[in-house]
Amino acid sequence: MKCKYCHTPLDWGETICPECGRENKRPKKKSSGVIWVICILVLVVVAALAALVVLKTRDANSSANQFEGLYSEFTVPDRNYTVTDEEMDAQLGNTVVAQCNGMPLDNATLSYYYWHAYYSYSVYLAGAIDTSKGLDEQSYGDYTWQQLLLDQALITWEECQALAAEAEKLGGEILDTCQEYLDQTLQNIQENVDENDQFETIDEYLKYYYGPAATVENYTEYARTSQLANLYAQHVADNISYTDADIDGYFNEHLSDYLSQGIEKSDVSNVTVRHILIQPEDTEDDASWEEARKKAEDILAQWEAGEATEDSFAQLAEEYSEDPGSAANGGLYEEVAPDEMVEAFDEWCFDASRESGDTGIVETPYGYHVMYFVETTGNYNWFETAKSDYIAEKQNDQLLEVLQQYQYELDFNKMALITSPIYGG
Repeated sequence: MKCKYCHTPLDWGETICPECGRENKRPKKKSSGVIWVICILVLVVVAALAALVVLKTRDANSSANQFEGLYSEFTVPDRNYTVTDEEMDAQLGNTVVAQCNGMPLDNATLSYYYWHAYYSYSVYLAGAIDTSKGLDEQSYGDYTWQQLLLDQALITWEECQALAAEAEKLGGEILDTCQEYLDQTLQNIQENVDENDQFETIDEYLKYYYGPAATVENYTEYARTSQLANLYAQHVADNISYTDADIDGYFNEHLSDYLSQGIEKSDVSNVTVRHILIQPEDTEDDASWEEARKKAEDILAQWEAGEATEDSFAQLAEEYSEDPGSAANGGLYEEVAPDEMVEAFDEWCFDASRESGDTGIVETPYGYHVMYFVETTGNYNWFETAKSDYIAEKQNDQLLEVLQQYQYELDFNKMALITSPIYGG
């Protein structure tokens, strides 16, 4: 696999390019782009930190301001919001510090948004923050890390509240789906608690990650709001209509940007393949390479002697493949575009004679790949990329129109944050 921006080879399963630092994602059949960072099931690492620190000056004491949408940044007042665990009692945790169209935010719930922002940016913060000091004691530019993360937390809360309210208006299926996700989330947390000797209850687990005011009850409400916002954003994306001419025009309009990413119009369709990667123990040792080749041949022979189906190949991939990015999914790589993979892998996939069910063994710098060709998808990388971007742009426009209908009030003087045990500062 190669970086689509600078074409540096990437390790299998690697998405962040070590050369240019950009994230590589395959185009999706259906856009799931959102305009803010919200996720309650998985902590998402944001691709760039810049959005956090480009702040617009605003009167921090004003209230009932018209919400302006994504990163309508306000300057969080320069003060210390930190309190001790003992001070963050039930009364302080229940203190309302903000409202969005009458929907309240208390300090306990603020902690979820605040520490979620920290955990989301943790990969980037690891090299920038001294964990022996508090976030309020360290600066990035003109702001402390506490200010920056609090700013992100409040922006996310505003957007979650507004879009969750819109989801509530839709009712029906979207509420049912939210409840299913919520039940699964709580079940996952319970399983983590059961498997971890450190915690006896979910409450202990939540307090460790989010502070002493965290409870199952307030976490559930936070999770429900966040998930409803995600589902509403996806609902908007799913209902955006377009024609082939729209996507072609969008690609042409942004041609220079796409060319800079190495994306050109092509009549070569994407493909879907499965593979089983067998790596040599020592890439500098010929005997290790020979051993890896023999193992790859034995696996292919085992497949040929069995049912010889795609499903049986997937089972072997789960058992033998050393590619962390695809082994658990039966070695599946969907919508592979030309020039996306390393050369030998790419050449095998896009051989003009390739047909569904074809197998083979390919050698790359990473090892030997037992290949299974699933299909030519009929989708084209340039078109799918432009379609995803087009839908995301239209989605953003529609969500911003919704967000502009909501008002918020903030009382920074009542806001309180604790130093999380997991942070250690």
